[in-house]
Amino acid sequence: MKKFLVGHEIFDEITNIYYGSAILVLDDGYGEALRLLMNLIKAQRPIRLMSGWGRSPTENVALVTLSNLNDVSITVNELRRNAQENVLIHEYLPDLLIKYEHDTILKLLEAWKHEIQNNRTVEFYLLPKGAFPEMEKKILAIFDGGLEVRLSHTKKLTMREFIPIKCCHPEWNLRPVRYEYKDNRVLIEWHGEMTDKLMRLSPELVDEKVKYYKTNIARLKLKIGRRELTEPLTEYLWFFFTF
Repeated sequence: MKKFLVGHEIFDEITNIYYGSAILVLDDGYGEALRLLMNLIKAQRPIRLMSGWGRSPTENVALVTLSNLNDVSITVNELRRNAQENVLIHEYLPDLLIKYEHDTILKLLEAWKHEIQNNRTVEFYLLPKGAFPEMEKKILAIFDGGLEVRLSHTKKLTMREFIPIKCCHPEWNLRPVRYEYKDNRVLIEWHGEMTDKLMRLSPELVDEKVKYYKTNIARLKLKIGRRELTEPLTEYLWFFFTF
């Protein structure tokens, strides 16, 4: 199965999302989840599916009328067939859960899973965190994974985190990952630094690090680390040692 890459080196390193996947995105930040998604996947030009009440369609926005579930399913499946291997963001799920029986919505989502796999789309379903707690668990059980997006404020700073659920390497599962915005970029915490690039070890960088160690050998100290290591390429870990 082909892995879906957003083009952000750190996010792609942490997550394992594949074409044909459905991902539940829990928003604990009043719209922050959509902002994060749109910044991460803007290069893929995602199609946003929104409730059609009182709106006019715009570029890359599809309106879904919720008056009849059969019509909803027909509209969404037609979009999938016309957008194979593209990204869809479903913003109307809370409206469906308010309007219809939850068991009926679960059956619809289960049926859609087959359509998603057949059309190899990548689909994100937005849901306010805590608004439908029982449905969160049930949808996560049938979907390929989830992302919880958190936003908190203090007097001096704003803290942003996302938590991968299932759709990631095991060492990142349910682990908060800090991120921030800077100059239209999403920077994610990686080895204590906020960045959007993985470090690429070149012979020049290795030589420079070795020379630094040799020059400062008298200052080298060993101590027990308190930070959990998540880098799978253990032969690179020495490069991040500091003293």
